[in-house]
Amino acid sequence: MDTTKRHIWHLGYLTDTDTEDLHAAFPDWFIESVQLPSKERITLPNGDHSIGLLHLNANLSPEQIETLSKTLKDNTHFPWLALADKESLNKTGIQQLITDYTIDYHTLPLDHKRLAHAAGHALGMSDLRRDLLRQRSHTTSHKKDSTLIGSSPAIQDVKTAIHRAADTDAPVLITGESGTGKELVARELHQKSSRKNGPFIAVNCGAIPHALIQSELFGHEKGAFTNASQRRIGKVEAAHQGTLFLDELGELPLNQQINFLRFLQDGVIQRVGGRQNIFVDIRIIAATNVDLVEAIEKQTFRQDLYYRINVLGIHMPPLRDRGDDSATLADYFLQEFKQKQTRNFHFSPAALKAIHRHYWPGNIRELKNRVFKAVMMSECNEISDVDLGLENLSLEEKSLTLFKAREKAEADIIKSSLDYTQNNISEASRLLKISRPTLYKLIARHNIQAKEPPMHAKQKSTPSLDSRSRC
Repeated sequence: MDTTKRHIWHLGYLTDTDTEDLHAAFPDWFIESVQLPSKERITLPNGDHSIGLLHLNANLSPEQIETLSKTLKDNTHFPWLALADKESLNKTGIQQLITDYTIDYHTLPLDHKRLAHAAGHALGMSDLRRDLLRQRSHTTSHKKDSTLIGSSPAIQDVKTAIHRAADTDAPVLITGESGTGKELVARELHQKSSRKNGPFIAVNCGAIPHALIQSELFGHEKGAFTNASQRRIGKVEAAHQGTLFLDELGELPLNQQINFLRFLQDGVIQRVGGRQNIFVDIRIIAATNVDLVEAIEKQTFRQDLYYRINVLGIHMPPLRDRGDDSATLADYFLQEFKQKQTRNFHFSPAALKAIHRHYWPGNIRELKNRVFKAVMMSECNEISDVDLGLENLSLEEKSLTLFKAREKAEADIIKSSLDYTQNNISEASRLLKISRPTLYKLIARHNIQAKEPPMHAKQKSTPSLDSRSRC
């Protein structure tokens, strides 16, 4: 296969006329027809610049539709367009094929111009997908070395810091906003350390009632207090010869900070209600989204404990500072979630753009949540910015000057008018109540590119596919 040329895989129960028509529509493309039925399972190569065209007709039997479905399921590594006559669009099985496996469909007979435009869009989707797959491949190839997804300079600095800190037993303080993945860093530190075969015990200091923190951390003896019906081992003791991870360290009350400081100094604990000194060998890793230096100034955190914990520091950057990692992570979560589904989900260009520009105040936790909701709620295989809830302007886009806001509003309404009239200048100018020359000047001024109408525009004969109008 010539990988330097645009490539179409033409799949279906094909006739000679079908293939001849397609070659006439795409004289500059390399077209390979895949005829069904096939005695062998069909797996198409994942070449660059490739798309698929699924040829459908109303005469397909349920068995043939099932064969097409299995073949498409094995070949989701590039986008597919469907070619279908109007009669076939009324068949439930064909509707399901289009909904599950294609990003768009074209109603036969062929309209060469519109089909070429749609194929170009699909090829752009193929290129975007290829880039994401390569990023994911790069991430996977480093999976043995790191569980942190991404390749931005910011996350590479974190990986380097983890590598250096893992070889020591010194306490580590991980800082960063909520949702950035601080516990993931702590777990990776543990897995790379000499204590990897020991326990990893995580404690959320902000989730334990203040009255129970001492018992939770250090344990208690039977009868130490009401309802203490038996001896209980605390989190510190449970982490012996392993790692204790203290999340939200800044939420630890002052009266418990002194107890923990004493343990750090001596390596010895006493259970609540007990007198026996118990030696515990653990490594301490702590995390906080609080500015502890500021907390020290406000006298809500002990300075001596801060210096005991902050021997080695690792800062987890916010997602907005990680560049293309946001798209890589989004695709990673999409692959994870869609394994539980039967549909071939992928992100639209608008979704990828929205992911890149969004401020992500909730960081990775917010991203994962949005992708999960989109997979659960989307009616389409193509996840859009609307599905992600990111169709609104980002914070930076909202902070426009009055002049820029007017300019943007003018450009938006012109684009909407052109889309509504399918680029009919006369109709658009009448809609906007301006002259045609004025509209031409505004189009040039705002550098508006006229778009081809969608392939399935005005397909009123297929109401069951109306929900795919944005798919």
